[in-house]
Amino acid sequence: MPAATQKDRTQYMPLLLKKRNEEKYRQISFFELSGEVFKYFYELENNCNILDDVDRSNVESAFKTLNLLISSKNQKIHFFFIDYQQETKGIRDKHNLTQENYLNAAATYFRDREDIFKKKTDAVYVVVTKSDQIKSDNGSTSHLNGEIRTQLAGRFLSENFGNFMDVIKHRCKKDSVDFNVKIFSIGDVYFKSICKINYYYATNIVEDLLKKVKPAGWKQNFKMV
Repeated sequence: MPAATQKDRTQYMPLLLKKRNEEKYRQISFFELSGEVFKYFYELENNCNILDDVDRSNVESAFKTLNLLISSKNQKIHFFFIDYQQETKGIRDKHNLTQENYLNAAATYFRDREDIFKKKTDAVYVVVTKSDQIKSDNGSTSHLNGEIRTQLAGRFLSENFGNFMDVIKHRCKKDSVDFNVKIFSIGDVYFKSICKINYYYATNIVEDLLKKVKPAGWKQNFKMV
């Protein structure tokens, strides 16, 4: 796995994907932005300073990259990742802010810029990570299949990130962009150190990409996610 994205860096990973028995590949470029960008969203929407001068300079550079990617002519799929465990444990950063605070700021940014998804966006996914920790109504994390976990993840998002979800879904509906909730985990973790790998989650996301992205040779064949 790639290292965590640093504050001053945009992770870029070009890939070629194809289904079995296909001759032509799909050309996909992944751009991963530092989570610090969401702190910059918070500053912009709340007219405050929570980043120090060095961090802000680095994040402003990443923010410029974000704007260039959004305004580019390439087809795009956007993924927003939300940490299930971090939210359910009520983890706050040194500024006493949570994921919800930062995502609400981002939602305001997206709401007020009407062309942010309209231009060359095919789909938007909100992905709940560490989904092996998702609990059923009786508090159990075991014996939950992917479909049930996804339903529980959708409820978790509505209850904890309602404003962000409403804004993103409204923007997607208005711009005729596919929207979906996904879950991700490397598998079930036992005793905080042993993992039973589950390929369902990664396979599900890859299969969606294969459906959305046309093989090379089509008129529009370059996708950014």
